[in-house]
Amino acid sequence: MSNTISVHFDGNTYNHTEESLIGLIKSEDYNKKLSEEWKDKFSTQRSNIYNIREKVNAFFNSYYSVGDTEITVELDEVNALLESIGAETLKKTWSAQVTIYVSMNGIEATDEDSVVDYIQNEIEVSYSGDGDYHVDDVIVQGVAVDC
Repeated sequence: MSNTISVHFDGNTYNHTEESLIGLIKSEDYNKKLSEEWKDKFSTQRSNIYNIREKVNAFFNSYYSVGDTEITVELDEVNALLESIGAETLKKTWSAQVTIYVSMNGIEATDEDSVVDYIQNEIEVSYSGDGDYHVDDVIVQGVAVDC
């Protein structure tokens, strides 16, 4: 059995064994190391913020003359600044016409018109991204009898 050490401090009594004192010392060493790591991280982040502030100030100063009430900056240049400081860039909206090629086999019908009607009624296009879409037309080409 280990000896117990009693310490009276600030109106409290603390009882420790050799093992509990070793644990406290290790804990204190760990906390010092952790504190140093956080100080380093804080210093790095403070430096990053300072650099970002300098970049942004220099960027706008390059477009500004004393007395200006407005400045004009190209979107590509703003996006280059935003990207250089690790910020999300500004987006544009785009439109596109998309062609989807589909091959279908094994459709049973009495004639070519029935095949075309069937396909035009049964084809569905889905889109799960941002933005709106509209299917303007389903054009069926190249209908042939499977032999």
